[in-house]
Parts: sequence; C-alpha cells; structure tokens
Amino acid sequence: MLKIHNRLLQSKEVGEVSTTKPRTKRLAVIALAAAASLILAGCSGTPTDNSPGQSSDSATVAAAVKAAEARFVEAQKAITKFDAPGPDFSVKGLAGKTVWYVVLDYSIPFFHVVGDVMKGALAEAGVGMSVCDGKGNPSSISQCMLQAIGAGAGAIIADGPSPAIIGSQMAEAKAAGIPVIIGDNLDPDSPIPPGASAVVANSASKEGELFGDAVLTLGKGKTSILVVSTLDVAQGELLAKGPVDAVKSVCDTCTAEVVNVPIAKWATDLQATVQAKLVANPNISYVVVNFDSMTPFIRPALAGTDIKIITQNANVAQMKDLADGKEVVVEIGSDMGWQGWAFADQALRLMAGEQPVTHWIPLRLFTQDNVKGLTIDEKTAGTQEWYGGPELETLMTEGFLKMWGLAG
Repeated sequence: MLKIHNRLLQSKEVGEVSTTKPRTKRLAVIALAAAASLILAGCSGTPTDNSPGQSSDSATVAAAVKAAEARFVEAQKAITKFDAPGPDFSVKGLAGKTVWYVVLDYSIPFFHVVGDVMKGALAEAGVGMSVCDGKGNPSSISQCMLQAIGAGAGAIIADGPSPAIIGSQMAEAKAAGIPVIIGDNLDPDSPIPPGASAVVANSASKEGELFGDAVLTLGKGKTSILVVSTLDVAQGELLAKGPVDAVKSVCDTCTAEVVNVPIAKWATDLQATVQAKLVANPNISYVVVNFDSMTPFIRPALAGTDIKIITQNANVAQMKDLADGKEVVVEIGSDMGWQGWAFADQALRLMAGEQPVTHWIPLRLFTQDNVKGLTIDEKTAGTQEWYGGPELETLMTEGFLKMWGLAG
C-alpha cells in the first residue's frame, strides 16, 4: 500500500465546468481562501496545468458511463473462490524460524490487521513473527532492517518502505541469506526490485480504475473531482491516475486535479489543502481520497457542503462512516485478511527454497447497499466476513494450508 519516494505526480487540471448545476449548500469560509491557498502552495507539492481533457460526443460518453456502471456493480459482488497462487510445497523444517515485519508506519490501522492475520498464519507452520515500526521515518526503517538482519530473521517483509531507502540493507540481508519481500509497492506483478526476493501488494492500478468507475457512475460522466493523495507513497500515483484518466476521457469541461500531502503533514495540512481547493473550484462534487486514513483530517473541510468522499483501504472507521451514511459513499477494500495469508505464503515459500509467486489480493467495492448487514469492527476486518463470508474464509484458509502440506 505505501512507499516513500521523492517523485511528484504531474497532474493536469482541465477547464471550467459549464454544465454542473449550482450546489444547494456552499462553503461558508470564503474569507479563508487566500490564507488557505498560501498553506496549499507550501504543502501540495503537485503543480497542475490546464491541459484539456478528451472531447467526446454524447454517444461516446453514454457508452463509457454504461461500461463503468457495469464494472461498478460487478465489483460490489462477494468473492466466491480461491485460486492457488502457485504450486504446493512443504513447510517441514521451518518451525522455530522468525519472520520480521518491518512496517512503514504502524499507526496506520491497515498494518495491524494484516500483521495480526499474518502472525496467525505463520503460526500454522510453527514460524514466529516480530514487528518493527518504521514510524514513517527512513532512518527508523533502516534501523528496523538492521535489527532484523542482526537477529537472523528467516525472512524480512518490508511493508511500505521504498526499496530505494533500504537498498543497502537489502544487500546485507541477501549476503546473509535472508530473503526480503517488498510489500505494498505498486502492483502484485511489479518487477522485483534489485536486492529483494519477492513482492506482495494489493493492486493499486485496479483500485485506481475502480475509483474511475465510481466517479463516472455516480457523476454520470459529468462531474469534477479533487483527488487527494500521498505521493511519497508509490501506490499514490497509481491510485490517483485512474479517476483523473476517467474524468478526462469523457468530459472536456470537467476538472480533475490532484493534490499531494505527505504522511507527516496529514494532521497539519490536509484540512487547509482541501478547503482551499474547494473554495477555488466550487464545481467539485467528489473528493477521491487515495488512503482512507486521511479522511478524519479532510472531513472538517467538507462542512457546509454536499461533497462526498470516494476512498479505499476499508479501514474500520471509514467503513462505519459508509454504513452510517456520512461523507463516505464508496470504499474500495483490498482483502486485508487474505493479504496477511499471502505475506505468510510468500515468506514460507522463500524460506523453503521455493520460487516466489504472484499473489492477486481480492478487491471488493463497498457502498451503502452491500455494507448493510455486515459486522464492522476490528475483529471482522481481518476475516472474510466483508468479502465473502464464512464460506470464503474456509476456502481461503484451507487453500493456503493445502499448499503448505498442512491440510487435514
């Protein structure tokens, strides 16, 4: 899900909207626009230009919206099958080893859910797990890597940190015979970075496309959006690209702008950044929030408006917002429980001397329609209740255990 790097996405803002109806509620803070714009200039880090989107005739727009609506509906369906990501292998002889889980920033709930499930999955093979919190700091992340190497880890899962900032530590791990798995950078089939042994990630490209489908479906192809991302996270670029491309492909008068707020500035800058952009462009109807842990800081900026949030990660707080009919109208969930098992599977394969495999973590799009009846709490977040229920839980766990030679 997360990656630290220094590149910025060059987002292009298109022309003024001429077809949207006046909003029934408007921001009551116009007087703050100038001050907020100054804050924005210092923290967004994402310049935009006025390149126009693609001009499309009504038939083309209608066809694009219809196709997006079909994908939007399909993505809401429950998951009903388990496809083995690779061949069976034996975990015999791995008991007593320890996998180190080096996390970008353990304050983000996603990592707790994934880590807790992974710990239980590894325990099935008699393998332990140790967590080291990088606290969003490259120096701390590097120290975590060194601690894992010094402890003789069986494998290291670097979940979130950029390979660029742990390159030397990956080289040390490789020299020590310790495989490193890069977690949540770009897509599941991304090339394995030099020094690493494998990749496990949710598909940011697919989630970005689903953002685009949601925008076209809810806005009927005629809506302006603000995309709020964190571009010191590699997946932030892919998540932002989908909705921007979708808007520009069908509407040459709608705007689709991306603003960047680094993780370290979420608490201090997100509200002012979003508020300034909404004041500057009153035609914005949806804020696409690339990481739903941002939403508590964004919500105050939406006060007094009818602007809604489309987001992803399916953390508990935002799933509750969706169920309660608050600002969140779409949540794209990447199955966190499944990802915990996928991390465990990849680590066990590498420790057993097997080749890495590509894990496609299932996605499900949540709306108020299909979130009804779900139990939404920390316990269920790591299970299959949200994604397919007890039947999927059985299919998934039995599927992984069979691959490891532990079934029955």
